[in-house]
Amino acid sequence: MPMSSNPKPTSVKSADRVITILELFALRQRPLNLTEIASELSYPMSSVLAILKSLCAKQYVHFDSEHKVYIPTLRVAMMGGWLMGGLFRGGAVIALMQQLQRDTGETVILGARNGLYAQYLHTVQSRELLRFYLKPGLLRPITQSAIGRALLSRYSHDELRELIGQLNKESVLEKNLINANHLVTEIDEIKAQGYAYTDRLTEGICAIGMPIPLVYGQSQCAIAVAGPVFRLKRKKEKVVTAIRALSGIYLQGGDRLADHGTP
Repeated sequence: MPMSSNPKPTSVKSADRVITILELFALRQRPLNLTEIASELSYPMSSVLAILKSLCAKQYVHFDSEHKVYIPTLRVAMMGGWLMGGLFRGGAVIALMQQLQRDTGETVILGARNGLYAQYLHTVQSRELLRFYLKPGLLRPITQSAIGRALLSRYSHDELRELIGQLNKESVLEKNLINANHLVTEIDEIKAQGYAYTDRLTEGICAIGMPIPLVYGQSQCAIAVAGPVFRLKRKKEKVVTAIRALSGIYLQGGDRLADHGTP
């Protein structure tokens, strides 16, 4: 089934640009100069300069006058500390994802349910030249990713059918309607094996997703390893074993935090 488009909520241009500039720093993970930022984002240089000056005045960004580069300050990191501290368990989840990336060589994704979608909260990118690249914050229909299907494995049949009804109600194309019986059967198989495996939802890409004992807001979380089919498919069992083993090491006691009800 083709991936449907992401929702397009209205946004304020200036606020959107501030967020996009900060996301660029998170992506590049190094100081950036004015020309780099404006060029990468295709924003007018005057607009970028005005935003950076404002962020500097509020001490969210620092300007290195010697090297003519900008870099976010600790104030940016501290803003989300209260929220992400619980989710990331003082760095344990990041350490888990980084170790999974080293062990598998592929991109590692943390996600949670957001309405009718699975949202990617954090990614650790593969270092391979040919890799599956995902931007944190991206939304995918919850049935159309390994993360989403891993999340659905915590649902009862009645909960699944109710969710499928909502998804079909939102669908604008008849070909995108979900067969409830087929999906419930597929989710039962995921429950039985303990992980979701997909290799047809995104062309050339396969992913292995597994629910983990974390809660984000009111939603449970799942983790996935994703990469090109030709490379990841042959090491599926290794990846499944690695996720299970490392989750046990880094997230011990996490079941006490998981709410096993419906998100």
